[in-house]
Amino acid sequence: MAYHFAYGYGQSTPLPSPLVQAILMHGYLGVQLFFIISGFVILWSAAGRTPAAFVRARLLRLYPEYWIAVVVSTLVFSAIVPGHFRPLPTSEILRNFTMVPQYLGARFVDGVYWTLGVEIKFYVVAWLLILSRQLQHIERWLIGWIVATGLASIVEFGGAVRALLIFPYGALFAAGGLFYLCFDTGWTKRRLATLGLGLAVAAYTGVADMKEFVAPDDITPRSELITVAIFGGMFAIVGLLTWRRPLAQATRAFTMLGALTYPLYLLHNTGKEIFLPPSPADPAPLWRLGVAIAYSLALAFLVMRVGTGPVRRALQRAVDRFPLMRPTTRWEAPPNVREQTGSGT
Repeated sequence: MAYHFAYGYGQSTPLPSPLVQAILMHGYLGVQLFFIISGFVILWSAAGRTPAAFVRARLLRLYPEYWIAVVVSTLVFSAIVPGHFRPLPTSEILRNFTMVPQYLGARFVDGVYWTLGVEIKFYVVAWLLILSRQLQHIERWLIGWIVATGLASIVEFGGAVRALLIFPYGALFAAGGLFYLCFDTGWTKRRLATLGLGLAVAAYTGVADMKEFVAPDDITPRSELITVAIFGGMFAIVGLLTWRRPLAQATRAFTMLGALTYPLYLLHNTGKEIFLPPSPADPAPLWRLGVAIAYSLALAFLVMRVGTGPVRRALQRAVDRFPLMRPTTRWEAPPNVREQTGSGT
């Protein structure tokens, strides 16, 4: 959010300080950290579930708040701040409710939703592994994924191969999955070595990807080195979380802050457009930044309560009309799978 609100990429900002800009320019790496975390928690979630039960869990987790966000974003961009976005036809807006409009010939209502398209690809990979009962070989798949992504970063593979690898983000999901295995059954030399390779691949592709998110003048040897260091910090922090002893207690307030992250991601861009409209010359007053942050947090809280409440319950009733989708339907993994992936979670 800070990256989108206050990093000046082609426009003036309420925080013109060079030091602040040098810090905030790396905010886009939050996406990469999210992919690592996703690899961890999705493997945890997949263990012991049938393919249908896995789909059910993902539907109930993602779609209620997303549907609300599509409606709110459409209203804001078309009615409150018209002119900043090219309006979408109704047919494209409706296709956004699938969460994969890019595969249906439509644009996302909000450009920040591009990460959902990447995430959906990873869910398909996880679903296929469950369907083919390959979770008992998950470590081999994760290692192969990291190695293949590393090769794809230095060898010109075809577009189809890169798409299958979810290049350049596949190594991040795979690293997150390996971190989960370390959490579940402990560290080994092979896992440590593979995660070291994963860090190298992530840092290499992350530096190469800077041109997509950072102004050309800000890409310097120093900023590239900082990017590599940030990736190292990400891997170190997630590695620390693999220790069985919790680093912090999940208090009610802490859990609520965690729950806010998804709707905040979905809707913060509306706060930017309302309170921090693009301006090539005149920076927005600093107080607007505070208002934009407060608005985004308040809206995220409201959407969280509605999305995880009545909307999710309605979707759950609809989904549970299909017997295979009910949570009691589980595939009981063989012992070696339970030992590796912790199917009791």
